[in-house]
Amino acid sequence: MNNDFEKQYYEDDFNWDNLKVNRWIREKISVIKSIIPENVKTIADVGCGNGIIINSFGDRYNVIGVDRSKTALTEVSGLKVNGDIINLPLKSYCSDLVISSEVLEHLPGENLFKAIDELKRISRKYILITVPNGEYLKKNYIECSNCHHEFNASMHLNSFTESKLRNHFSEYDVVMTFTCGKPVRQYIPILLKVRQKLGKSWGRFTQERRFMCPECGVRFIPTRNVNVISRLCDGINHIFTTARPYWLGILFTKKS
Repeated sequence: MNNDFEKQYYEDDFNWDNLKVNRWIREKISVIKSIIPENVKTIADVGCGNGIIINSFGDRYNVIGVDRSKTALTEVSGLKVNGDIINLPLKSYCSDLVISSEVLEHLPGENLFKAIDELKRISRKYILITVPNGEYLKKNYIECSNCHHEFNASMHLNSFTESKLRNHFSEYDVVMTFTCGKPVRQYIPILLKVRQKLGKSWGRFTQERRFMCPECGVRFIPTRNVNVISRLCDGINHIFTTARPYWLGILFTKKS
């Protein structure tokens, strides 16, 4: 994704109004609150979006929200700053706890490593990361109606497991690992290929959503295509896979 596309997408095309607290997000917020160490006074939420997490903290902590989207920040309560995770406008070691929730999976190439370095730079003691739990990226692929480019509908570029996150923060100790969120199934790759290529059935969503192609920039609403092939693939996949919580979280602390 180029910078122009990202700016357009997150300022104009990403529907922040639809990102609201539901039972699963409420569960995640509850878990996050419950594991914040007692010696934490200051928190930086990097990639805070519309403040869906930090708006729930109230006055218990000194909190700052950071996001690249000015549109999203209009809904953030309290202190906030417009900035990019790969070059944060914050001083080193400025926060006891740095939170990055559902951000790292969006970052391309070297930006992922730059972002992780920035999280470490501004953290005085703790870093809390949450990401999709071992996501199979192609399961959520859609096809552009104009150029036929295939891409992850949530603009996810990276998939993480606990071991991968631990490797990225190898100089930190793990305080706690947790999973939460709506149980979701992985998809058997060969079945997914049949469903997408033969059944022409791509990612499905509970509500009609408009997407923007990162290749050609066209905005489109995917066609819901439920047919015999897609139903058959889904049925077989349901038999041979199990569901697991959607989010993976790890609380890290700097080694002594």
